[in-house]
Amino acid sequence: MANGVQTYRLGIAVFNRPDAVWPAVIALLDGGFGLHQLCLAARPETIARLPASAAHYRDRQPAMGALIDHVSGFTPPKTAAGGGKPGVLLRFQGPREGSATGGTNGHDEAAHVDWNRPELSGNVLDQINEDAIVLGVSSQSTRQQLVSTRILLEHSSHRVLTQEFILPAHH
Repeated sequence: MANGVQTYRLGIAVFNRPDAVWPAVIALLDGGFGLHQLCLAARPETIARLPASAAHYRDRQPAMGALIDHVSGFTPPKTAAGGGKPGVLLRFQGPREGSATGGTNGHDEAAHVDWNRPELSGNVLDQINEDAIVLGVSSQSTRQQLVSTRILLEHSSHRVLTQEFILPAHH
């Protein structure tokens, strides 16, 4: 981090079926990525179907059991009165480097996200609305971003979006 800014490097891949995302997750974990660097985004109904598709993968990588249990605990958020359907839900899991709990309260972070920004998402929102699952990967270095992009390209049948941007650092 230099001059009060932080560089963010993201890779985003789309998977049409819940069972198609798990081999990519395993490859990323095997490649040295932590759970805290991975993000699954989908409609709440799609996220709810992920655990059943993952049973075969539970023992393939040590962190998979914790991730599957975490996703299994998903409860769709309630919408505000008159608010319509809930938006896209992001799920983050696991401790961040240098942190014992992974967050300020030791729980995952869930947030509704506006994927309508074309410079960040291309047509990701359309694919999510068609029940696709998005796997996002946050990389700590340019080298790690190259590794994550290679893995995502190997496992996704769609193009992989990569972004690098600078934002003010959190204090």
